[in-house]
Amino acid sequence: MSAVEVAIIGGGPAGLAAAVELAAHGVSLVLIDSYAQLGGHYFKQGPPEAAQPKTADDRQGEFEELMGALEAREVVTLSETSVWAMFPNGEGMGFTLHLSGPHEIERLQAHYVVAAPGAYDRPLAFPGWQLPGVMTLGGAQMLLKGHGIRPGQRALVAGSGPLLLATAASLAEAGTEVAAVLDLASGWDGLRKAPQAFWGQFARLKDVWHYGSACLKYGIPIRFGQTIFQAMGEAAVTAAAYGRVDAQWRPRLDTAQTVEVDTLCVALGFLPNLALTRHLGCAHTYDPDVDAFYPQHDAAMETTVPGVYVAGDVTGIGGKALSKLQGQVAALGILQKLQYLTPSNAEAQLASLRRNIRAEQRFMAMLRDRMRIRPGLQQLIEPDTIVCRCEMVAAHQIHTAIREGARDLKGVKLRTRCGMGACQGRYCEPHVRQLVAAATCTTPDKVGHMAVRPPLLPLPISELLKTSESRRHTERL
Repeated sequence: MSAVEVAIIGGGPAGLAAAVELAAHGVSLVLIDSYAQLGGHYFKQGPPEAAQPKTADDRQGEFEELMGALEAREVVTLSETSVWAMFPNGEGMGFTLHLSGPHEIERLQAHYVVAAPGAYDRPLAFPGWQLPGVMTLGGAQMLLKGHGIRPGQRALVAGSGPLLLATAASLAEAGTEVAAVLDLASGWDGLRKAPQAFWGQFARLKDVWHYGSACLKYGIPIRFGQTIFQAMGEAAVTAAAYGRVDAQWRPRLDTAQTVEVDTLCVALGFLPNLALTRHLGCAHTYDPDVDAFYPQHDAAMETTVPGVYVAGDVTGIGGKALSKLQGQVAALGILQKLQYLTPSNAEAQLASLRRNIRAEQRFMAMLRDRMRIRPGLQQLIEPDTIVCRCEMVAAHQIHTAIREGARDLKGVKLRTRCGMGACQGRYCEPHVRQLVAAATCTTPDKVGHMAVRPPLLPLPISELLKTSESRRHTERL
């Protein structure tokens, strides 16, 4: 079994920044990422034959600088590798990580762990969202950036959050006609915080200008206070209905319009990827504004499980710059624990990082205002609307389970199979939580979670057999 001082899970901006900082001090570490290439969604690397999408900043140059620092220190990276289970070895004894991937390492011992698994698109449930042609904003970006594939011929982009304009611009530049961008937020949401939020944020202003200019260039209308109502089609999406929402995001069905499209790109901001921190038993805090849980952590980014640190969008959506800063802070905390640095040596660097973090958090506060989840969206879910797409569970089945006595997510799961599919509740849990809370007259944080157990992701039986065979061999020795 291999052993290192630090295992970093996630190769996006947070994981890369933590790895660079730790490696600079000679720490033995492994950087683990589930994708074929490091970079996460922000630095997403396409196939060699595909041109990288245009961006307002030198994104590729920044990524190559980070990778150069890792290569110079000969940091071990395990790509296309997932952590499917992780267990503490005992107080102060570190952790055992169980890995699945093309590399020979199946189990890894680490004294400390930096969990930087990032976030994923928060889905929006509406009639027809299970049809082929409906995808998240991140899914569209993955096809464009990662594979050089256009999702469709004509698209409608809808939801909330910073990826709306970016996705529309990327689609248009790839040759897809974008019928419109529908932003649930009004043009005024978060505006009062904009001057403070954008102060010193030159790179972000360039992003807004770049994507806004692209939408203007391609004649893409941007409609505030509107969203998708329904996807239409038999075997795949052929049209969509959309219209206005009120201040609580209740759909105003009397404003509905229909547009012919073959692609719908929809997301409500992001949800943190909590499978690992929940599996480890880290304490989490509910944020009602964005209807999401986040792992609790101290100023050094250490969670309530000693030795486990978090960084990046898993702690709250803040973007690339904040993710990198948090990765550095986590690394400095571990360096002090490993006695590579004294607190006094680390403090000067930490003070600078914390100032920059506060500046990034001002921008995050404006985003939160625009992305705040309003309860009216649940009115899009009709009795026959599929809520759990993996197991094809409709809303009326969930309501039946509640009438039969289910008072939390566990009760609904046992009665309907919601959350038992391949995604393990990642996409249906937010909707089920809201439905149960509304029906039982309680708050969403009081209805529990869908249980997280290993394996944390779909795993080939061959991987479990290898682990079992390895254990039997060890016992014979």
